[in-house]
Amino acid sequence: MLLKIDAKDTISIGEAVKVNLTLTNFGSKETTLTFPSSKVFDFEVLDSSGKVVYRWSQDKFFLTVITSIVLKPGESKSSTLTWKCELQEGEYTIVGIVEAYNATITCSKPIKVVH
Repeated sequence: MLLKIDAKDTISIGEAVKVNLTLTNFGSKETTLTFPSSKVFDFEVLDSSGKVVYRWSQDKFFLTVITSIVLKPGESKSSTLTWKCELQEGEYTIVGIVEAYNATITCSKPIKVVH
């Protein structure tokens, strides 16, 4: 399983940023991921010291129902999450997260926030 993140490299303060996360099964067998809620995709933004300064799911509510996704070999599942950038200028890292009961999959991408 591989998680890929797609977002702009340079983001302006106040901009609505689209963060696209794609989970792909590159294995040779069907894989099932089981989640404790309806949340499958999430992301964090880390500052240059590695501190979490934003988490997409922090102010969201999700159904408390066990959710499973099944990915056949070569199959992908994607989600686009939107975030309003209210950070100070600087260098940051976006970390995409898929956190299931049976696996945690992450990926990261450096970004720059400008005025």
